[in-house]
Amino acid sequence: DLAVAEPDEESEGDSSDDEDESSPAGKRPRLAVPSSLQNLFAEHVDDPAEHQGRTRRLPHVDGNFPTSIFLPIAATAAWRRQAETCASTLRKLIASSGDASAVVHLTDPGAGIGWHVSLAPLLMLRRQFADPLLASLRRVTESLISPTGVRGKVSFENSVEILASCEGDRYFAGVAMSEASEAWVKPLAAGVMKAASDLGLVQGPCLPLDSMRLHVSLAWTTADPRPGLSSAAAGSSWHFRESCWGRSWSSNQQDDAADSLETPARALHVRIGDRT
Repeated sequence: DLAVAEPDEESEGDSSDDEDESSPAGKRPRLAVPSSLQNLFAEHVDDPAEHQGRTRRLPHVDGNFPTSIFLPIAATAAWRRQAETCASTLRKLIASSGDASAVVHLTDPGAGIGWHVSLAPLLMLRRQFADPLLASLRRVTESLISPTGVRGKVSFENSVEILASCEGDRYFAGVAMSEASEAWVKPLAAGVMKAASDLGLVQGPCLPLDSMRLHVSLAWTTADPRPGLSSAAAGSSWHFRESCWGRSWSSNQQDDAADSLETPARALHVRIGDRT
């Protein structure tokens, strides 16, 4: 929410410099501190236990709005079955690593931005940049169309992909976008990145889009599945990739009997803070 909190009226008090007659001689009355300012300089500490073991990627700064730019995925029956397959794959990999206490979580399609394809890293947006960013993104979407039109469908592979966060403290299981869809979605992502970079919203250099792995994360864990992936890799069932975007392992086993995974690309979605 972009609403601005204002000081409580009752905290304004009397700003007179006159001494309080009832106070000891030589002392001035103390004015009440507005409630909105009392914790202004308090250090914000995140407890990973409150977030299923996750830690904040970027420090909390008042006035910064976390901003995601993405294509949403509807939670259809086919996608829910694929999510269960991804979670089951992660559990098997972790079990073969010998970590019996590890927990695998299904990504909640109803929380936050739900299931989605990110077209840019998480941005921290100041309020005054919201309208310029949205205007730039509208120009990007007007200049790009899919081969079948603006309302084309995006398709995905039906094999499982394992991805690691850059910090190596979280691992995800999901599905990668098909090469045919990447051919027109990556230029869209490039336009999104340029719009954010032109406003100074991208920290560090822009990463090359040709190595960007467009995907949907459907399950995740803080446990390390790499020992299981290494043992499985000996049988050539996983293909390892590493780039400046991170690391991923894609399964060589395609399920031809699996449901077709796709999503309509009707619009580019932007979530600023708690508003989409």
